[in-house]
Amino acid sequence: MIPETLLPPEDVCREGGPFPVEHETDFDTETMRGIWRLFQAKRQGRALLGRQDIDPAEFVALLPRVALFDVHYDPLRFRMRLAGTNWRRDLGFEPTGMWLDDWPHEGQRRLLIGSLAQVVTSARASLSRRRTVIDDITLHYEALILPLAADGRVVDMLLTLSETLP
Repeated sequence: MIPETLLPPEDVCREGGPFPVEHETDFDTETMRGIWRLFQAKRQGRALLGRQDIDPAEFVALLPRVALFDVHYDPLRFRMRLAGTNWRRDLGFEPTGMWLDDWPHEGQRRLLIGSLAQVVTSARASLSRRRTVIDDITLHYEALILPLAADGRVVDMLLTLSETLP
């Protein structure tokens, strides 16, 4: 159960996700369809990939738009382990190493925490698609949120990759 204080604004989530990914055709962009195919091939029937299964050399072009989040429990919290250069450019600050509880913009904080919590709770890959402005920052992207589990069961990290929408 996600505490209500962590839930993102309802109108933003209803329109932009996160939504469970069932098939590559769920994505609008070819880049995201390709990354979905890559990760599906790596799963080899397993429910969850681990960080050890991810090779950044396989998606170099997306590295500026990658983020890794550590998942902590009791209570559920997230720490941004790594943020690609586009995150810093678009946000205007360095989020690497930041706990999402300390995110400086309330609307974005609620959106991020709520979206990530939903993926952890479901333990399913999800996609978000946004064409909006939150806290004076334009969000115009399609993103994959991929749960990772070192032990194959408990989500301990989240990988996000995104593509700017036309």
